[in-house]
Amino acid sequence: MILIVSYLFLCLACKEKSNVKLVLDKVVTFNTHIGFYPNRVAFINYEKDTNIVIFNWRQGDLYIYENSKVTQKKFNGYNSIFVKSLDSIFLIDKYKGNILLINSKFDSINTWKVPRFINNIPYFLNSNLKSNFIDLNGKFYLTVYPNIHRDSFYTKYNEIIYSMTEKKIEKLYKKFPSNYSKINYWNGIGDFVIKTINNKNEIFFMYPMNKNVFRMSNNIIEEIKLPNSKYLNDFPPEPYPYPTPQSSRFNSEFSIKTPSYTNFMFDKYRKLYYKIVNHSQPLINRKLKNTYNSKTWSIMIFNEELELLKEIKMEGNKYFNNYIYIMKDGLYILLQDEDNLDSINRMQKIKVQL
Repeated sequence: MILIVSYLFLCLACKEKSNVKLVLDKVVTFNTHIGFYPNRVAFINYEKDTNIVIFNWRQGDLYIYENSKVTQKKFNGYNSIFVKSLDSIFLIDKYKGNILLINSKFDSINTWKVPRFINNIPYFLNSNLKSNFIDLNGKFYLTVYPNIHRDSFYTKYNEIIYSMTEKKIEKLYKKFPSNYSKINYWNGIGDFVIKTINNKNEIFFMYPMNKNVFRMSNNIIEEIKLPNSKYLNDFPPEPYPYPTPQSSRFNSEFSIKTPSYTNFMFDKYRKLYYKIVNHSQPLINRKLKNTYNSKTWSIMIFNEELELLKEIKMEGNKYFNNYIYIMKDGLYILLQDEDNLDSINRMQKIKVQL
């Protein structure tokens, strides 16, 4: 049984405690057969060789760029990917629960299947750009969503520990935080889980509409209370209406104007945590309609003890902040260039100065 405990930092942790800076460096261009956006992209050993894995999840095409050589193969039926190394590439079918492990030669190494029904409730895997697929010590730590109405969605557990050797679920655990409910619901921009792992093999859970994070260590989960972003005055924001509107226009406008926390990342090179914050924005800007990707945003930087060092505002309509890569020499963020939809991918390198 996993215990839930919580603690609160001293109020000093709510203030910025450092002169840490993010300094714009050069723009780096990567020429590939397809654009990074909106595909799944992983960088491996960039400081030594430019090894890149790109998965076109809509078409099933997998590209591996290794030492200036590119190989490609189609994997129909898979819609997500997790890359641990060139010898450990996991292809995922979220809806059927299939997981295939391959290497850079496309050899099939192993397969697993997460059952579609858990405790007689239909579930599907949730795997996205938010690092919520974790492979640790012979176990998968996976997010699963109950395929049920929002009235009871948040009453069900939605995390599993899956044994890679026995090929079965060991534990179903953890629900969304208590501020989520059938009334407090934020549709697609609030309805996902972000997970990351640090150098101590502690797993962190973050949710877009909760300012805190949850740390799991030795099967104990702590709720760590973090300061709110200084750019979010009223948080969490007004929830999605109940009952759910059947309107694609309403869905789009809600995502455009509603703020949220969108990612939580660990920097193993500098032992820092980055929390990505999307700010609120109006629907219209100078007679032009804004988009989800036009939002201004910020990076909250925490030290290893999860004390806030700095929050730095970033320019809207310039970056895809779902595509942030932590390298030995800095951060790389995909720029919002039209060419990125084709084969020229321009990334802004940013140096982290402590």
